[in-house]
Amino acid sequence: MKKCLTLAVCLLAYAFSAVAQQTHWSYQQGQFKNETFIYADVKVGIETTDGYEEHRLSTLDEYNAYEYAAFIGDELRGIATIIECPNNDIAPYLLRFRIEGSDSDINSSSITFKAYDKEAGKELDLNPESEQPVFTGETDAGIPSRPAPLVIYYPLESTPVSSIVTPFYGWDADTGGFSYIECNVGDDLTPYFVDGQAFTVLPAEATDKSVTFSLYEGNQSLAISETGAITATTTGAGVIKVTSVDNPQISCLVFVTAYNDINTISWAQDELTVTYKDQAVDISQEVMSLLVLGEGDTMGDELSLESSEPEVVEINDQGAYAKKPGEAVLTVKLPVVNRLMKTFDPNGNHTTYATATLHVTVVQGVTGIQVEWPTTLATGQTSQLIVRPVPQGAHFNATTAIGISSRYLNFNESVDNTSISYDEDTNTYIGTITCDIPGELELTVNYDDDAGTFLSVSSEVIECGYTFVMNQGWEWRTIPYANFNAVNGLQTVFGNELIEIRTQNGQLYNDPVYGYFGDTDLLDQNVGFKLKMEGMDMLKSYVFYGGSLSINNVSLRKGWNYLPNPYVTVQTLGDAFSLNKVLVDGDRIVSKTGGFAEYANGQWTGNLTTLQPGESYLFFNAGDANRSFIYADELNPANARRASARATQESSPSIWKYDASRFRDNMTIIASIDNRPAAGHYSIGAFVGDECRGEGVAVDGRLFITVHANNGEVVSFKLYDETTGQVYDIDQQLPMQQMLGTVKQPYSMTANDVVTSIDDLPTASLRQQGRSYDLLGRPTTDRQMVKGQLRIVDGKKMLK
Repeated sequence: MKKCLTLAVCLLAYAFSAVAQQTHWSYQQGQFKNETFIYADVKVGIETTDGYEEHRLSTLDEYNAYEYAAFIGDELRGIATIIECPNNDIAPYLLRFRIEGSDSDINSSSITFKAYDKEAGKELDLNPESEQPVFTGETDAGIPSRPAPLVIYYPLESTPVSSIVTPFYGWDADTGGFSYIECNVGDDLTPYFVDGQAFTVLPAEATDKSVTFSLYEGNQSLAISETGAITATTTGAGVIKVTSVDNPQISCLVFVTAYNDINTISWAQDELTVTYKDQAVDISQEVMSLLVLGEGDTMGDELSLESSEPEVVEINDQGAYAKKPGEAVLTVKLPVVNRLMKTFDPNGNHTTYATATLHVTVVQGVTGIQVEWPTTLATGQTSQLIVRPVPQGAHFNATTAIGISSRYLNFNESVDNTSISYDEDTNTYIGTITCDIPGELELTVNYDDDAGTFLSVSSEVIECGYTFVMNQGWEWRTIPYANFNAVNGLQTVFGNELIEIRTQNGQLYNDPVYGYFGDTDLLDQNVGFKLKMEGMDMLKSYVFYGGSLSINNVSLRKGWNYLPNPYVTVQTLGDAFSLNKVLVDGDRIVSKTGGFAEYANGQWTGNLTTLQPGESYLFFNAGDANRSFIYADELNPANARRASARATQESSPSIWKYDASRFRDNMTIIASIDNRPAAGHYSIGAFVGDECRGEGVAVDGRLFITVHANNGEVVSFKLYDETTGQVYDIDQQLPMQQMLGTVKQPYSMTANDVVTSIDDLPTASLRQQGRSYDLLGRPTTDRQMVKGQLRIVDGKKMLK
């Protein structure tokens, strides 16, 4: 495979800044755990003496003339974001409301809307044309392909903002009163001003769109001829002032940066001879000294160097290397960019290439070994490397000693994850490498021939990608090692099996008409998210490269937060949070299915003891203000493996069987049993009707319970004593909510005196028909069945 040699180039940058505007409404997110998303398009309704007129908002300027808010009762619960619509059949832009609500709001509270006219400084009703939406916690009241129609109502005595109806009022909001273009020296810019490509007059139907243009102060590189032609004469920055003929008070500044690009390349000679010895020969400096660049100061892109025979001359990020005897043709390519066209059509291909070739002959030198390194490494996968003798055709001697070792650079630790064996048929050594941690892995091959000559091919650093495994339904995840800037959209990675992603401040929704829709396109170790997958027949894995193992601080708002997990190895809560001196009693960290813990009396208490790679969590900030969360550095793999082993030893088989992936959120309860000690041999099951929906275990005299249910459902409980096999009904029933009870003040429960056994629990909640189970409800096979074991056959209980 051909690789490119990157050459540094100097680019001239031009920077602008903008001042953020103050908002009429402000809302602190995180006050409620529940959230509803509503997409809407907007009309302006104006009452006149002749009747009623409506005007649909169609430009970004028209949308930006207002601010929009959603209310439940008199309480502000959300501020709208303007989203560009991918299909103009509905509207060019839509509003997306993220509305928060309490458990009591679910399916019972109506949502109302208001608009704020920025120019008039007035709040106006924003009325739905259809039925008033109700807070549900789902994205159903208005989706991108079926947005909720809203109308900003102006009564007769009001006056609409001037941006709605005016013959000429400004420039496209994308330019913000100015625009920026790039060009090369000598380019004629006149057509871009005469045709209006460098700016857009608003409104589109203005009767007089004509403009005049002139050089603005500070110009360095532009000239206007007597005929009005604008030309870039030298490198540097220039500014053109564009003024409306119809409305001379309104002008637009067009900033221009002119480059003097190199557009020719050649070699000083046609051929190059290199002597190959016992290892790859770095010929980078010699090759680069032969390059001859044409006139110019800058290049539109990086030079690239390709080899016709990578096995003879290999091109990689470090340079050019002669690898074996033979011949290769090196081709250097110089991109020549039409910067002006690229400015106005960024998705088009406006690059041509100047090329030159160099014939390289590599002559055989001293013998040694050659290693074919693996092209990809990923966690949980096995890759190979191949060691061949040099020169080609030489055989390894029977007394040859060869070995392979690996070391993680990010942890500076050697790991026992490699092996190597000799293949007599191909006269090669084949090594296998298995990674369990992403990052840079240094591989070293040592060769000791029969004459006692020690040779080493080492310091080959290969990136081990992170393997991200997904299941059906809802999960809370973090990608601790990924660079999504290199991924062409999330749909490229997850396809249509991804239904929805929710982050703390954004959403990506797989709309039935538009497909992927929303503002979430970056997922890394600093983002925790809720993700729903559907349509998979089995577990699926995705491999991400280009990441880093950086640990960043996290800002915690008061109340509920999505908490990312940046670790790629298992970490205990104590280790991960050891640097945090600002934890307060009542702080709670909640996992999707692995339990939760609460901070009290200077320590974490609960059935969640470790942070698992790839999982994210919810964090409840029980303090009175926002604060910064500090992660400790990641422990090395050996300590992480010991933490993982401790977590495995502490867990025991559970009798409670349920499907948590059906539910996006959960409820966490810290409880005590008033008439029975919450000892370690007790566990508790949560039920909605006869269906098991979660479980809890005893920790330090408290029951830590996680429930998976929908808003509005009522949850009941059963207490199980594993020493006697008896089950007790709990008197209390609870509506699904965010959380209940604390370590210091647990929720009080009472076990009913009615005693049953484990086999009297509803079979639908614990067991599948036709499966065998022991007396603790654990599944077994027919071969494992012994006398006294329970089996469920067609809904009937049978003992062997």
